[in-house]
Amino acid sequence: MSTIVRDALGRNLALDRPPRRIVSLVPSLTETCIALGVRERLVGATEFCVFPEEAKTIPRVGGTISVSVEKVRALVPDVVLASADENRKPQIESLEGAGIPVFVTWPRTLPEIFETIEATARIVGEEVTGLSLARGLRRRAVEIEESLILARPVRVAYLIWRDPWMATGLETYVHDLLRRAGGRNAAAGAHDPSVQGSPRYPGFTDDGLRALAPDVVLLPSEPFVFGERDAADVRSLLPHARVLLVDGEPINWAGPRSVDGLEILARALHGR
Repeated sequence: MSTIVRDALGRNLALDRPPRRIVSLVPSLTETCIALGVRERLVGATEFCVFPEEAKTIPRVGGTISVSVEKVRALVPDVVLASADENRKPQIESLEGAGIPVFVTWPRTLPEIFETIEATARIVGEEVTGLSLARGLRRRAVEIEESLILARPVRVAYLIWRDPWMATGLETYVHDLLRRAGGRNAAAGAHDPSVQGSPRYPGFTDDGLRALAPDVVLLPSEPFVFGERDAADVRSLLPHARVLLVDGEPINWAGPRSVDGLEILARALHGR
């Protein structure tokens, strides 16, 4: 009997048996597969799939936006795991045109991350493990959120790039994490007309960043590797804000460590 799983684009993926050869085009999905115990079935991953340590030994098929369709096809995968947010549509269409099943994810909230983990588990034939993993993560998330019920919301800017400055905006799972961690996203709905950007990832000039007037600015290690020099530059622009460097992987990767990311944000914003 076939396993049928609906992806983020509303398409049904039908598999007659659990895939023996899996290619992951997203670091968080690679991490999810390893957490589900199917590392030996991962035959391809991107150059950014570096966690956990064993992910580094998987053959590379390019970057998340520079996937080599030829390398993926040469691996003869039973399924490819992809993201509408991180992978390019033409590459996904090329793989599907070659007859390769592609499961596309696009979580924009923490609950959707848990659902993505469960869906991935069904695809790889580890549904029980996936349900257990997601259940434990949901429980931890509830505990963290309940600990913040009486906390005062903190106005926060979560930057992801510089030259120009770019921040996380609406319709992203980081925005949802910030909210759940007791933050009020200063970049949500903000727009600097002099800088190209989008509602999801708005861009800002120095003056535009000042206008956000955040109480806290978070500088993650991913996707842009912010360092102490960047923190000093932000402090010079926003002398009244707390500026903190944070581990970006658990926050930005929509996978098993997302609750770790929630905990990091809660600690950064409220010291707990």
